[in-house]
Amino acid sequence: MSEDKLNRLKSEAVSLEQLLKQEAASSENAALALKELEGIFNQVKSMDSYAILGRIRLDRLFIEGDLANNVQLADCYSRFANLAEGLEV
Repeated sequence: MSEDKLNRLKSEAVSLEQLLKQEAASSENAALALKELEGIFNQVKSMDSYAILGRIRLDRLFIEGDLANNVQLADCYSRFANLAEGLEV
């Protein structure tokens, strides 16, 4: 189960990073989110076993800003944040 969570977390991290990079050219919020998540993405990439990373507090960028218009990006962020925070998804 823990290995499954790790694989899902790594997969969501890669997907979210790619989506944010695509949006960063036209969205200041995407560039900001990418910058703020960079350390977390690196941490996830180096994980050998699943561990809760703690609360990720970037909801404001994905709910109140222009990123809310990209459903795929917002959904990916939600899945990633829930896994990082140890919530079941």
